[in-house]
Amino acid sequence: MFKITVEVEGMKCPMCEAHTNNAVKEALNVREVTSSHKENKTTILSDVDIPDTQIIDAIAETGYTVGHITHEELKKRSLLHFFQK
Repeated sequence: MFKITVEVEGMKCPMCEAHTNNAVKEALNVREVTSSHKENKTTILSDVDIPDTQIIDAIAETGYTVGHITHEELKKRSLLHFFQK
């Protein structure tokens, strides 16, 4: 799974967050998307890494500006991991 963090400028309120989340969900196959107008960021969880161009295109449809994008691969941990020393 991948966690993609996107700087988004222009969101001013919770409705802006919802607008951004909906645009990403409609354009991309993601597990989860959350946005924060206070932090100027959108966080995407996806089974596959998504190219920056697709993310930029999806968010650009909202009229907001995309800044820096970071991609982080999340490693799954089994329950056994928590019991091992």
